[in-house]
Amino acid sequence: MIDRLTTSKEIIAKIIADYDLKEDEIKITDIKEWIGEGMEKIGAVQ
Repeated sequence: MIDRLTTSKEIIAKIIADYDLKEDEIKITDIKEWIGEGMEKIGAVQ
């Protein structure tokens, strides 16, 4: 049973922090697209 979900905002914040990126250096829309593609690949979305 899944008891904790992670939001896309949390994932984006972690990527920015882990790679010490500046928000103007990345395209957040690209990251959102990758998150969606990853969810499709693991079967989380139908």
